[in-house]
Amino acid sequence: MKPWQNKLRLMCTHAFCEACLRDSVSRVGRQCPVCLTALTVVGDQPEGQMT
Repeated sequence: MKPWQNKLRLMCTHAFCEACLRDSVSRVGRQCPVCLTALTVVGDQPEGQMT
């Protein structure tokens, strides 16, 4: 097994390498492959409030 390349942690706390996650999204849509929670990446949005 190769070491993770560009590890991404989702809001549901599951983690994947970027290439594996992209492959999963292309096959099953924007959801966690493990728990099926809508896909969002921690740190994907800037801090603060929208005005």
